[in-house]
Amino acid sequence: MGALRTFLTLVISSICQLLFAGGAFDSRDYGIKASLKLHMDEGAGAATKNSSVSGPAAPLSNTSWAKGRFNHGINFAAAGARAGSSDAGLPSGSSARSLIIWIQLPPNAVGASGMFAYGTDTTNQRVLIRGQGTAGPATITSDYSGNGQTYTAVTLEPYPAWNMLFYSFSGGNPGIETIMILVNGKIKRGSRSVSGVNTVLTGSSVWVGNFLAAASECDCVMDEVQFYNGIVDAETLYASTVRGMR
Repeated sequence: MGALRTFLTLVISSICQLLFAGGAFDSRDYGIKASLKLHMDEGAGAATKNSSVSGPAAPLSNTSWAKGRFNHGINFAAAGARAGSSDAGLPSGSSARSLIIWIQLPPNAVGASGMFAYGTDTTNQRVLIRGQGTAGPATITSDYSGNGQTYTAVTLEPYPAWNMLFYSFSGGNPGIETIMILVNGKIKRGSRSVSGVNTVLTGSSVWVGNFLAAASECDCVMDEVQFYNGIVDAETLYASTVRGMR
């Protein structure tokens, strides 16, 4: 009995280490592949590391380092500001996906535009997540085929609040798209059924803080960009990142 108890203890201990200490199965990926993870913790330099399993660091253009929600963040206020990245391993076609971005508006926001985009812009086979408005993003918009859809009830909280923007698509045609804003336990949510989703990758199409092919930078500071190849619960992501499980 004693030997069996010792064996079971070792097995349970090993499983716990895998689950909670970043082993072969990382609990912070929730059992779903993370195809893009930009922690933005460097605080200096011309790129930020992509710590997912998919790709290289994301080069920065016309950005500046700033205080982030968890450590450092990146300011995308300047003209042409963006972080670019490979789209290798990101969801394509009409497959399921989830995205979070922590966003802080400036004290005197004059409008935020491009937040996240990837896919083929010239044929509208892409995804755009953007804010629209003249006093910070009054609405959050997603756009698959050139005819953007607006969520009038989903707005970012003003400075100094840090907003966690959550976006997901359930997969399929039609599928359910959801956009949420989470701030200090408060949740704003919008969802709709969408058809014709067909994201076509180009190899290097990811733009963070801007559009795919336009000067539409986000007048904001961003931190902790995470993209998953499947549906992850928004409140779980919020709680885990706040606890430092990034």
